[in-house]
Amino acid sequence: MTSQAAKAKAIASKPKWSRVQPLWQIMVLNLLTVYGYTWFWFWKNWEDLHKWAKALTEEDINRIVDTEEKRKILRYLGKMNVFIHSVAVMVEWIGLFFIALLFWQIGKLSRPDRYSARHALLFALTLMPLVAAAFKFIWSTPDIRVQLSLLVVCTIPLVVAQVYLNEFWKKVEPSDLPLRNRFTTNEFVLIILGAGSIGLVISGLFPQASVPPSLLNNVLGDMLGTPK
Repeated sequence: MTSQAAKAKAIASKPKWSRVQPLWQIMVLNLLTVYGYTWFWFWKNWEDLHKWAKALTEEDINRIVDTEEKRKILRYLGKMNVFIHSVAVMVEWIGLFFIALLFWQIGKLSRPDRYSARHALLFALTLMPLVAAAFKFIWSTPDIRVQLSLLVVCTIPLVVAQVYLNEFWKKVEPSDLPLRNRFTTNEFVLIILGAGSIGLVISGLFPQASVPPSLLNNVLGDMLGTPK
């Protein structure tokens, strides 16, 4: 590839915004979508990594990473089917492998010298079943405060993975890319769907996760300043 062609390819593959994602967005989006954002988070990050790795030449790969293991990861990301990987995340038991796969890839590419990054696969295989159990418990408890607490706990692994992924993007992206601090169109759609789900819960149309009337009255009373 000539230098001009390589330059044109680099310009064409350069994103408008940085792929670094503020951590608060993950927490807020997962709460507003009742954990529905989790699947989108896996799809979005695999899609970003796939598009970025697909545009790399062998020379780029050798320049960016320093071990054969990392080179294999980048080649894999460049050839992977994002749709199949993302759908597999939602399949029980099989999804655990694909969830662990992304965590492992992020850990290896970002800071493999850290203990948590070196053992990202082990952490994922240990933590995610606990997260899955906690998520199932969300719909079995009528206490909205417990539900919110469990949603926060379930989101922590994503936040930790995003910390490492943000470090990776900062190393490989051009430094002049602006940080996106607002939600994307797809994320707004997820928020609307999540608001509809929350509405079903509050209205009692979804009895497995209904809000006790006494608790709802207390919350509304605090908001409106009316006697309980």
